[in-house]
Amino acid sequence: MKKIMILLLLCLPSTRYLYSQSSNLVHLGASGKLEYATYANFAQTNAVNTIPDFSFCGYKMGGVQIPYLPVKETVTPASGDAGAIIQAAIDRVSLLPSDPNGYRGAVLIKSGRYEISAPLFVRASGVVIRGEGQNTADKGGTELVFTSSTQQDFIQVIGSETSVDLSSETTLDTGVYPSVGTWQSFNVLNGVNDVLDGDGIITCHIVATENQFVNYSSKEDSSHIPKLNIVVKLNTTGKDSVISLAPIADAFVQGGTSTNINFGSSTSLAIKNNGVNNNVTREAYLEFDLSTVNDSVKAANLVLYTKKDLAADTAATKVVHVIVSYISSDAWDEMAITYANSRPANGAADTKRITTSYLPTGASSFSIDNSAGLNIGDTIRVTRTPNDTWITTLDMAQYGWIASSYTIGYERKITEINGNTLTIDIPLVQTIEDLYGGGEITKSSVSGRLSNCGIENMLLTSVFTSDTAEDHGWSAVTLSYTTDSWVRKVTARYFGYSCVKLDYAFNSSIEECAMLDPKSITTGGRKYSFNIDKGSFNLFQRCYARGGRHDFVLGSRVAGPNAFVDCFSEVTYADIGPHQRYSTGTLFDNIQGGETRVQNRKDMGTGHGWAGAQTMFWNCISNAGEFKVESPTGALNWGIGCKGLVQSGAGFWESWGTQVIPRSLYFQQLKDRLGEIAVNNISLATQQNGDIWTSLKQWKGIGDFSAPLAGNNDNAYAPLRYSLDQNYPNPFNPETIISYSLPISGFVSLKVFDILGKEVVPLVNEFQKSGSHSTKLNINKSGLTSGVYFYSLRVNGYVAIKKMIVVK
Repeated sequence: MKKIMILLLLCLPSTRYLYSQSSNLVHLGASGKLEYATYANFAQTNAVNTIPDFSFCGYKMGGVQIPYLPVKETVTPASGDAGAIIQAAIDRVSLLPSDPNGYRGAVLIKSGRYEISAPLFVRASGVVIRGEGQNTADKGGTELVFTSSTQQDFIQVIGSETSVDLSSETTLDTGVYPSVGTWQSFNVLNGVNDVLDGDGIITCHIVATENQFVNYSSKEDSSHIPKLNIVVKLNTTGKDSVISLAPIADAFVQGGTSTNINFGSSTSLAIKNNGVNNNVTREAYLEFDLSTVNDSVKAANLVLYTKKDLAADTAATKVVHVIVSYISSDAWDEMAITYANSRPANGAADTKRITTSYLPTGASSFSIDNSAGLNIGDTIRVTRTPNDTWITTLDMAQYGWIASSYTIGYERKITEINGNTLTIDIPLVQTIEDLYGGGEITKSSVSGRLSNCGIENMLLTSVFTSDTAEDHGWSAVTLSYTTDSWVRKVTARYFGYSCVKLDYAFNSSIEECAMLDPKSITTGGRKYSFNIDKGSFNLFQRCYARGGRHDFVLGSRVAGPNAFVDCFSEVTYADIGPHQRYSTGTLFDNIQGGETRVQNRKDMGTGHGWAGAQTMFWNCISNAGEFKVESPTGALNWGIGCKGLVQSGAGFWESWGTQVIPRSLYFQQLKDRLGEIAVNNISLATQQNGDIWTSLKQWKGIGDFSAPLAGNNDNAYAPLRYSLDQNYPNPFNPETIISYSLPISGFVSLKVFDILGKEVVPLVNEFQKSGSHSTKLNINKSGLTSGVYFYSLRVNGYVAIKKMIVVK
């Protein structure tokens, strides 16, 4: 006779977590949807702006369940370095054909401990790396241990972009081309300092102002390799030192009949200017990796060796001025770059000026000078092109800010064209006004970004020698040049920089991830637990951090919207918020942690200045230091429904000390746009009931977030209605059949835990469709003894838990 256990899971409507006040700027109307009031930006009087819609953040523009890809390769524990084995499995899946959804499949790394000495790479779309538990191997998890003794990122998902983005180009220095056999130096300090606060990679772009051919040696000329000489003041000795770097890539491109030819292997960097795409026009690019530069930079010079002797050239009748700039994107390949694929983002030929004199925050429609050549469905880059008036108004010149460095672009799609008036799919998060330089649009043809890639369900550990050691793993997971990808259920321990870093990543979902106890010195450029260095439409939710500096943070000039929702951090050493150089359109929604700020950072770092604009803190709590909100002229930052020890700053404050309704701005905006099902697709019942911080603090990043904790009663994690019938016949029969019914399709986790909350038997860990299911538990084979246990059934965040008594 078999024992039958039935676990029935029913889906109930979510319960609204009630707060006592509403915001005047955005509040629930009689229809149950948000209503928005208009406002004027700081130091302005025209009340035409509205709070932007942040709900487009996340996988597939928000509200879409992360898919569960089928397993195509399985890796089991083995002695020694497992890196080559895992990488080979990733590469095999990467070569599989993708299905109609763009999925190739998953590499399943079975529970156990794996030592890996070199980074793992995903370089194809539709590939997932999945473990079997966010825990140590002795507790049934998949633990990947990074043993590298250098600062490297562990798991890297890396795409590319086929065009160099020149929409944000900053002139660094200009010089007259000298005689042959000369080492010519260009001051590139501003560019180096800028990227040291970002991804640590700098691309220099070199052009000439005259129609006269000149050239320099490339890195392929081994006797005259270009150099980037950096003078640093060492932190330990206080003495200056010079670091000399060779380029990691260099090439020149040529227009006209050579527009599609690559010159990456040439020993020269040829330069000449006779107009856009002219047959003789040439430009050069050099890329340097600054990851070894950790100290204060005093000087930085690009040094190039001249190969062309103008004095010996009878055609040389001109003085040639050479201009060195740096560009905002490093997405180019030395052996693939051509004039054709380096030009689209430059805006030289297809730029359209915005003619609306004041385009407010929250706007989705505006006029341009000419809509010819544009079509509904086109992807465009809406670029704000600030002028010196803006720099002067903000008083940022004293910190090295240059207007051309802040031409921040926002990717959007055209949904409607009416004459010269465009409507775009997603509202803008930054005002564009003629007074401060206006803006422009360019068509954007982006390709090369990886999609549908994921890292899932594992513990990543970096080996370290001391609490201040820096010769070990730096970021646990990086997404670079990706879209519609994710990191979920990943815990990182002891890395020096971050759990997840996004670098030109779009529409990412980062869920139930944790950064624990980073190991490095506690100073700038370290311990950024969850960091958006570049990218848009990214969502971090249900994440936990302990021991970090900037736990939920953005780099310079990050173009929003981006959102951090329902996250918790403790043991903090710096602040939460945008970190530097005018990141725009960020939502911090129900974030609890240490100091929290958006402010003018002035000369902090390398002249960070105004850290952010249109930064929303919604129902956030600061448990240490100050909660500071300042606003720059022509923009606004908000603190609504927030609490903290010290309130500071003359930004927009409302309902200080009392949280407002709706509980979550992100989820209410998502519901308004896509309906209740979209919210249910990506949220947990604990979020909807408003007690997520307690759960995160108890979880602390180890094990399944939905696992019951010691002392929980039957209903502690059971916001859903269910029933469980048990029958213990005599004599004892070891085979138990567990039946359950799923109201929705999704990722199902069914596990047995002991009274202390330790997982003892994993039963189901896979994607299942809605309907009736069953599985078997053999009590004898599982090793269960007589006593009290718990079943935990979870699907897409909905959890049911019930006590089970085993009597032998």
